[in-house]
Amino acid sequence: MTDAKLLRIPTARFSKLIAEHNLAALKVVHDLAQVMSRRLLPMDEKLVEMAVGRRKEELLDFQRIMTNWSF
Repeated sequence: MTDAKLLRIPTARFSKLIAEHNLAALKVVHDLAQVMSRRLLPMDEKLVEMAVGRRKEELLDFQRIMTNWSF
């Protein structure tokens, strides 16, 4: 482990940066969305494993849609 520096941006300021289409703020949001989607994929897969019958097919279709979804 190494030392780290934590920087905090107040919510109001970050919201203003997003509203102004600030590239750095948009990249932060984009990167967070990517991390969250990667972490949610294993949970989606587990839900599909637990499902049975027709419901399983519906969940597989939903998983495919969510995996390929982007903006």
